[in-house]
Amino acid sequence: MWAEFQKLARFHRGLPGFLTTPIAAAEADRMLEESLRNRERQFLSLVRCAIYENPRSPYLPLLLRAGARLGDVEELVRLKGLEPALEHLAREGVQVSLDEFKGRTPIRRPGLDHPVRAADFDNPLLAGEFEVMTGGSSGRRERLTIDLDLLVFEAAARHLFLRSHDLLHRPMAIWRAVPPGSSGIKHVLRAAKLGRPAERWFSPKPVSWDRLQWKSSVFLHLALWHGRRNGGVLPGPEFVPPDRPAPGAEWLAASKRAGTPGVLSCPVSAAVRIAEHAAEHGLDIGGSVMWVGGEPLSAARERIIHAAGCATVNGWSLSETGTLAIGCASRSERDEVHLLQGKVAVVAKPGSASPESGAARLLLTTLLTATPKVLLNVDSGDHAVLAAGSCGCPIERAGFPQRLHTIRNADKLTAGGMHFTAADALRLVEEVLPARFGGKPGHYQLVEEEDNGKSRVALVVSPQVGPLDSGSVLKASFEYLGSHSPGHRMMSEHWARAGILEVRREEPHLSAAGKVQPLRVRVRP
Repeated sequence: MWAEFQKLARFHRGLPGFLTTPIAAAEADRMLEESLRNRERQFLSLVRCAIYENPRSPYLPLLLRAGARLGDVEELVRLKGLEPALEHLAREGVQVSLDEFKGRTPIRRPGLDHPVRAADFDNPLLAGEFEVMTGGSSGRRERLTIDLDLLVFEAAARHLFLRSHDLLHRPMAIWRAVPPGSSGIKHVLRAAKLGRPAERWFSPKPVSWDRLQWKSSVFLHLALWHGRRNGGVLPGPEFVPPDRPAPGAEWLAASKRAGTPGVLSCPVSAAVRIAEHAAEHGLDIGGSVMWVGGEPLSAARERIIHAAGCATVNGWSLSETGTLAIGCASRSERDEVHLLQGKVAVVAKPGSASPESGAARLLLTTLLTATPKVLLNVDSGDHAVLAAGSCGCPIERAGFPQRLHTIRNADKLTAGGMHFTAADALRLVEEVLPARFGGKPGHYQLVEEEDNGKSRVALVVSPQVGPLDSGSVLKASFEYLGSHSPGHRMMSEHWARAGILEVRREEPHLSAAGKVQPLRVRVRP
């Protein structure tokens, strides 16, 4: 508890200076240029201090098993360059799976059996100003320490992104959750650091003072208090349930009437809801921009958003790292992004590339000392196509040529901007529900669906299970999915409010091999 008070005190001391010194365009550009110029030096410094000089680092046994001491890694980077060096290390077994990174399984290799916890991957160099929850991709309670220096860097990247899309001087709002979720508070803090505060903050979750979330609420209100003292640069969150998108649509319509269509940062499914609400109620939101993420932007969803006269821009981020990539301003694919190569290095997992699509499983390595987790060839579960050629957009010209698109994650159940792991889904359908309602593994299946741009999850239950009450099944499912942490409970409540999960009585789908996959993804026209 004392450590938490110390972090809160550091945040209290550091936030006024953060808010009162907006980052200028020249400073943002300089910061990004330096990150690119020093990326190999930053990587080697982080490896030395956070891994080789940290006997508790879970990467150290993997590196020593591969015969790679610090001098060997330094020589490898000097001779080959950063990405080729990381690929070489990955081929030698220096890579970490998602389950290992989350602390769910030990790191096991021939001759190595090393137990790990999620906290073992925390950055030992980070003092940290405040803590947030990961948003639920861990399967258990997990906190992330966030340093204000990281938000300064991300604000610099945000400046380049908005400037490249000619959005820097547009009014901005967000529809993202309050703490313990991390996305919303980081968005408003980055906006304030640019001197372009968000006008509105819509949250799909109300502020809670219960025993599990009161510390998050204290942190939130301390931030808002500092925001009020510094000219109201942080908007107070407004509870807007996911099934009632009117406030977001009305704000966009008001911005349009005022002469400058706004930008709304929200999950893809929220953008679809707002576009449909505007069409149904005759609200003119034409020219608005939906800054989307958290879910795949499919053709069907994009059509609904475009039908309302809105454009889309996108990015790529993870709770453990923050912003990883910013949307291309000359994209040829819907979700094409430029990797922030001064912050993270990405290589394809050896042997993972699909000959049909070109998509490969990605291994991520962090380069900045302010990142809350240390990643060295970590498999996040994400697949993407590594784009070739030049796009010629301002982001590329600023020194960020590496692009990715068609980013998907088969290890997570994603809908409504919220994520549960495949491990959560597996235990629900193969253990929790059969024990509660009868049947056996193979009688239950979770199907992530998109139907005409709307995301939902069907809980398919075989008729062989016998009579059951759908409401009881849903209640049990939400109780289990929300039981791991405040972040999980937030996501479970969001799904319940939005009606995302539904029970469907039919035989689960069989794969081509005749198997029932616990988690299935299906897209309808």
